[in-house]
Amino acid sequence: ESEQEEEEEEEESEESEEEEEEDQDSDMAAFQPATQPSTPSAKLLPEPTIVSYNSVIAGCARAGQWSAALRLLSSAKQRGVKPDAITYTAVISACARAKPPKPEKA
Repeated sequence: ESEQEEEEEEEESEESEEEEEEDQDSDMAAFQPATQPSTPSAKLLPEPTIVSYNSVIAGCARAGQWSAALRLLSSAKQRGVKPDAITYTAVISACARAKPPKPEKA
């Protein structure tokens, strides 16, 4: 019975890792410019500001996505968008809500 529980935990862990990889691609896609705008309105989209970054990072914090929040902070800095106190508060909140890692089994 305990072996079955361990196998189920391993499967859940693997699924969680796959979902996180998919999330990494999708959270950064929100700030990637389209190479070929499909509609005329796509050309009108403004560059992301600290307000838009703060909103997305705060959403990551509420969802417990600490790694996405850290990646977005890094992305903002790389794009020349200066983080403010709200940005750092949201990132810290995301990290504080992170679930502790499961202990490794020997």
